[in-house]
Amino acid sequence: MTRTVRPTTPTRARRHLHRAAAGLVAALALVVAACGGDDDTSGGGDAGGGRLTFGIAQQGTADHFPAYVAQEGGFFEDEGLDVEFVYFNSGSDFMTSFASGDVQVGGGAAGSLITGVAAGIDARMTTGWLDSLSFDVVVDPEIGDWSDLEGRAVAISRAGSQTDIATRIVLEANGVDPADVNIREVGGEAERLAALQTGQTQMALLNPAARHTVEENGLEVLLPAEENDVPFQASGLVVATSFLEEDRETAAAVVRAVLRAAEAIRDPEQEQLIRDTIEAYLEPESEAEADAIYEYVSQGTDVVYPPDGHVNIEGVESILEVSGQLDEATAGLTVGDVVDTSLTEEALADAGSGGSGGGSEARG
Repeated sequence: MTRTVRPTTPTRARRHLHRAAAGLVAALALVVAACGGDDDTSGGGDAGGGRLTFGIAQQGTADHFPAYVAQEGGFFEDEGLDVEFVYFNSGSDFMTSFASGDVQVGGGAAGSLITGVAAGIDARMTTGWLDSLSFDVVVDPEIGDWSDLEGRAVAISRAGSQTDIATRIVLEANGVDPADVNIREVGGEAERLAALQTGQTQMALLNPAARHTVEENGLEVLLPAEENDVPFQASGLVVATSFLEEDRETAAAVVRAVLRAAEAIRDPEQEQLIRDTIEAYLEPESEAEADAIYEYVSQGTDVVYPPDGHVNIEGVESILEVSGQLDEATAGLTVGDVVDTSLTEEALADAGSGGSGGGSEARG
């Protein structure tokens, strides 16, 4: 029987409320130092009973949707796992839980993972979920093209956050030097939308699922997420290195379950499962919002929940480059320090040979 700890106050907006990069590295380093002598890894899982605490970096977003589908569709249970979701308010809190040993597997952002690894947290992204800049670039109607953004205000959540890094990457990719705009920390998705509505800022990255709200408020989508081909890796499955080494079969079972979920998300025969999952975990406020979310998650592209779970290596390199510019603590990191796709590759090989990894059918 799978169990889920649901948030007491559902959050529908994307919440990339990471700390400023330098401050976050320092804070995480203190946690790592404090936890360095603790060898107890029981918080992450129990191979005997299949019990697993699964961390979610931000609640109420589609970033970690394959995990929700794996839970709702019984894919975790099929793998013998008793999964309990634990939600965190930010990517920094999520990574801190790895340092303490409370969580050893979960859904996180590449940017937070990089900052955590720089602070001494030993974890890797094993499976990719959103293999793109999974934001709409939303602007004030007076912004006709990218050059109009020079000298204007651009909203992010926090300095060093995923939205900060993504904003800088998308600006540079479209010919705008981030130094030529006024980047402002305003908060989460709702706060960034409000800053646009009130004219405090003229651009922000927003969840595509909020597109109908954007249009209702007279704002413009300068670049839709599905047309954004800038290399990036927004989110994926993050696993503690010690867990990969000491309980590899349980970690492999998690990977198999979320790969099945990724297949189910794009399977038209699983539409009811996907819509049920949207209602249960993303809690749309209207039928139009639910339809918009379904259209986005089920689009079937290679960058939104790819069924092979690939990690966009070029995208990770882009994040590492910008992270290194913002915070010297991350400057020496390489892709190998934050990515290990061996479990995903093994699961795909097993499924191809008739093993236990295939099939997207949900339990009835």
